[in-house]
Amino acid sequence: MNKFVEGYYSITDKIIKFLFLLSPISFLAGNFILDLNMSLISIIFLTYIFKIDTKKYFTNYFFYIFCMISFYLIIISLISINPILSLESSLFYIRFIIFPLAFWYLLDKNEQNIKLISIIFVLAYSLVMIDAFVQYFFNQNLIGLKYNGHRLSGIFGEELILGSYLSRFFPLVCAFSIILFTKNKFYQIFFLTIIYISLDILIFLSGERLAFFYLIIISLSLLFLLNENRKIRLVTIFISIIIIFLISIFNPPVKNRMIDTTIKQTNIFGDKTVIFSSEHEAIYSVAFNIYKDHLVFGIGPKLFREYCNFEKYKKRFGCSTHPHNTYLQLLTETGIIGLFPFFLLFLLVSIKLFKQFYYVNFINKEHISNYEILLFLCVFITLWPFAPTGSFFHNWSNFIFFYPVGFILHSLYSKKKYL
Repeated sequence: MNKFVEGYYSITDKIIKFLFLLSPISFLAGNFILDLNMSLISIIFLTYIFKIDTKKYFTNYFFYIFCMISFYLIIISLISINPILSLESSLFYIRFIIFPLAFWYLLDKNEQNIKLISIIFVLAYSLVMIDAFVQYFFNQNLIGLKYNGHRLSGIFGEELILGSYLSRFFPLVCAFSIILFTKNKFYQIFFLTIIYISLDILIFLSGERLAFFYLIIISLSLLFLLNENRKIRLVTIFISIIIIFLISIFNPPVKNRMIDTTIKQTNIFGDKTVIFSSEHEAIYSVAFNIYKDHLVFGIGPKLFREYCNFEKYKKRFGCSTHPHNTYLQLLTETGIIGLFPFFLLFLLVSIKLFKQFYYVNFINKEHISNYEILLFLCVFITLWPFAPTGSFFHNWSNFIFFYPVGFILHSLYSKKKYL
């Protein structure tokens, strides 16, 4: 029996590692492959809960807290007006929690794994950029997907998430560059210069205003939170501004989407400024009114689409599949209890970043390493409250949120610190 168990774990170790290294590519293969990759890793690693030498991965605050969150989501789904629909989001939410634990385990098991995943992720990220530039200059990308002249989508095709992918993983790519180029600063500077400028241009061409907003926040963070490579980012910002200005002149549809439409929708220069757009404002109003009637437990995951059609809450442009803001969705669908742990996490990460800001700019030393700061920035961006967002319970959103967590847990719990 012992030999059978040892054989099982030996085989599953190889499978999890393969899926782990495949994860950067699964982002590009569509939502089904993405969820399949994550689910298989989670299901397999869940059997490791019985292993003695993996005890620490299931006996820590992260696992305890998020397991309670997962259990809470199932409970409020069961007592909701539509348990079947609500359980679609909550029943297997635990897979998002197991997923980063498997990453943590693999990084602990072999230090070489972090270099391998860094190489694969950076190559995949670079391929997305190259493919997008090909689509822009030749009107179709490497696999024949056309450019519509308005919003660049690259390898993602009809899913207009190129800017979201590039911006949300921007800090992670910078973190991986530390792993890959620690011993060769010249290569790191060259790599970051190319990445910075390409990123600025592509996110602008993608027409994703939220992604561009994230880019600004991350860029400011790089300038004020890191103790090296600041000048590179500062110089590349000025170069990017010039290029984006020229693009705006020669490509009016992109400029209209990113600048003119934003000004029009927010009415920023008018008598009454609108929150993002009149449609967003209407949805937020409906979400807040629903929340006022369900303060503690909310209405249940995935049920905003049901309640916003009720006569009591119905409002022009006010109904959608979700409230388009993470915090409003958590308040509306999970109540104050569901929001609290995520808001607390946002505060803790914000405190970490603020301490780093103070240490770097006033004491001239680090609070935590540049590598860890970049990982925390990934979480910070995901939990940023003042922005329109996708559904909190969507696979894509949770994959982006939990993906860096495994690297954070590994770095915080291990003695190895990446400079």
